Amino acid sequence: MKQEQKIERIRAKCQKILELGKLRTQGRWDICTTRYQQPGYPYAVLHYADKPEGNDVISAHVRGESNAAFIASCAGTAEAMARSTLVALHRIIIMRDSMQVGVDRIELWDECNLLIDCILESWPDELL
Repeated sequence: MKQEQKIERIRAKCQKILELGKLRTQGRWDICTTRYQQPGYPYAVLHYADKPEGNDVISAHVRGESNAAFIASCAGTAEAMARSTLVALHRIIIMRDSMQVGVDRIELWDECNLLIDCILESWPDELL
């Protein structure tokens, strides 16, 4: 896949993550075991709404504590990572494309392209 194509696919994926983030239940998410277990799913991802009494709980049964911990950790974090990826790509591309090509700019041009490549490599094609 060409660099510009992959950049556009990453941008689209980040936008989709941000759109999904708007639809999720907002607030702090945490994990714990539950006595209302389903067979094979001993952990539940729980959301405690931002209420002083903390009574508003939504649960989704998940197999394995590490899976539950990962899902809970993504609440808010995924949106932040999508926003930072979009901003980083945008700013690096602006910097690269606004440079006047000259001997003194070659190293900075190469560094911009290296940063772009590093971002692209961190997004495997199967995630897009």
